[in-house]
Amino acid sequence: MAEYIDKQEIFDAIDLLATKFPYKVPGRPDTYHPYNEAWCDACSHALDLIRHHTSADVRPVVRGQWEPKMHTMISGELTHVKDEWYGEVYVCDQCGFEMIGTENFCPNCGADMKEEGE
Repeated sequence: MAEYIDKQEIFDAIDLLATKFPYKVPGRPDTYHPYNEAWCDACSHALDLIRHHTSADVRPVVRGQWEPKMHTMISGELTHVKDEWYGEVYVCDQCGFEMIGTENFCPNCGADMKEEGE
């Protein structure tokens, strides 16, 4: 599965590295070195590549779980609500959507109902 990153975090990290190893420090001729020049050029090229790369339209994964819809009987006993014809009723813990049976995602809010490793 593809992984996605925040562009601004990468920009900040590369800027930090470029600042840590500058091309030249004014007033300090000992800092000028061809290696530093190449390093700063590489940082600049990396920033340009990332800046011009098309961003993916992604959202964070919302994880949820189906919880049985419970009903309190007159006796005070809790029971799982069952549809007379279709079966047990479950509720999304993220948005409260009710449905009969379960799916791998909530059709209302899109929460992923699979376990973390699945």
